[in-house]
Amino acid sequence: MEEKKLNPENKTNNPLNQKEKLTYSQLNDVCNQLYQQNQKLVMQLRQMDMSNTFKRLDYLFEVVKASNVFKDAEFINNCVAEIKEALYPQKVGSSEEPAQSNSSE
Repeated sequence: MEEKKLNPENKTNNPLNQKEKLTYSQLNDVCNQLYQQNQKLVMQLRQMDMSNTFKRLDYLFEVVKASNVFKDAEFINNCVAEIKEALYPQKVGSSEEPAQSNSSE
């Protein structure tokens, strides 16, 4: 079998690999394009994460509905706890204990 080797001379198709330097405006355009692409990918990731979360909740509810099939009570309790955690998330900072005073009365 013959492997194709990359020819360094054929890298001129990519504008970032050209030997001539890019101007400030070209670099700015590339930066803006990459930023927009990044924002689009972040939004897609968030949408997929939400979709996965709701799908997981669907399965957790199905497990709880069919709890008589599952003989492991700990597993069912873990599923219920995960559903509660997803539906009622704890606020960050509200779980902190108030600072105790060391002054004697």
